[in-house]
Amino acid sequence: MLQKTDIVYISGPMSGLPDFNKPKFREIEHALQHLYGCIVLSPARHPDGLAHSQYMEYARLDVQHSTAVLFLDGHEDSIGANIEMILARYHKKQIIYEREICKS
Repeated sequence: MLQKTDIVYISGPMSGLPDFNKPKFREIEHALQHLYGCIVLSPARHPDGLAHSQYMEYARLDVQHSTAVLFLDGHEDSIGANIEMILARYHKKQIIYEREICKS
């Protein structure tokens, strides 16, 4: 599935969730690094307080620079994650779902 040479962007719900769901993003980032040794790009690394459009510009660049995009559970209900899915498909990135790495 993933290799050490992969760059994985994490996509999932953040808006309206406690602490913007950052603990979940950090948990998955740690799991990816531990299980696969890959580089992880997480939106949780960005500071709070920016406009949604600014976060989406970071996301657009991160998806472009990734080799794979991992979608967290609940991504279907997130406007931002839906946009990231479109970007991932457009750029022909490997698409992975949280349930696929959590069974490892």
